[in-house]
Amino acid sequence: MYKVYIEYKVKSNSSSKYISLLPEIKSTLEFRWGVKQYEVYKATEQEGIYVEEFLINNLNNLKEIREVRESNEENLWIELSSCIVGGREKVNMWSFQREL
Repeated sequence: MYKVYIEYKVKSNSSSKYISLLPEIKSTLEFRWGVKQYEVYKATEQEGIYVEEFLINNLNNLKEIREVRESNEENLWIELSSCIVGGREKVNMWSFQREL
């Protein structure tokens, strides 16, 4: 099992649109790639910073998530990128494996 964090800054004028996309992002990740425990956090000390957090069983699925989110091929991810300062190039994604 791997824990994944995806971090980015949402444009101030796009926050409502961004929030409206979250249910579809969650259901897509869960259905298509088996993501578990999907949650989104908003920074308390830095305006507009959001972090998605979830668990995934398979690094190949994570690789596919990364590729799809970075492509210009699916409307959901295109809409999400339009909400992010700097677009998809400014999205940071990290995965971690439990040590203890």
